[in-house]
Amino acid sequence: MTGTDRILSEFIDAWRAGRQPDAAAYVDRSPPEARPGLADAIGTFLALAPEPAYDEAAWARLTSDPEVAAVAAAVAADAAVPWSVLLARLRARRGLSLDALADALAQRLGTPGREAKAARYLEELEHDRLVPARLSRRLLDALAGVLDAPAAWLERAGAGPAAPAGALYRREGEAPVEQRLEIIADALLAPAAEWDEVDELFQGGR
Repeated sequence: MTGTDRILSEFIDAWRAGRQPDAAAYVDRSPPEARPGLADAIGTFLALAPEPAYDEAAWARLTSDPEVAAVAAAVAADAAVPWSVLLARLRARRGLSLDALADALAQRLGTPGREAKAARYLEELEHDRLVPARLSRRLLDALAGVLDAPAAWLERAGAGPAAPAGALYRREGEAPVEQRLEIIADALLAPAAEWDEVDELFQGGR
């Protein structure tokens, strides 16, 4: 087993144990020439990996805040939790401002210099002004790690009742054709110099 293979194996073990490992930290442990391949391997694993199991101690820690516990109960009951509720409560539990959350995401996702743009997107998300189905899986996994919350909570989050019609989506199955076309249209209409990895994370879809 190579050093890179061992790092990947350790990341997978940590993920399955429910520790929500920082992918960027594991990638940085490998030699520079091996980092792109390791990052791709971790990304592929995260795209396919099921939500890890949480033991009683981890679950008690996650739900120690009564408001967060209410979110967990709503998710368990398969009730829609709007991003305006979910993100605000998870941020408060971690003591993070939107700017601090954007900074942490930039470190985890490897998008330095684009923190201000990410913070604007996060503000839109927290006010239910983004289409949840457009959020990338990579972004959801990174948010789960920074906010110390199960990725399933973020995966199931929906738009709030006051959200504009364009921000609503079907929680079950694939997004409607109209929304998939909107994603493509946004990408085509945005000037190439302006559309970057942060746009892809928040608007590119699963």
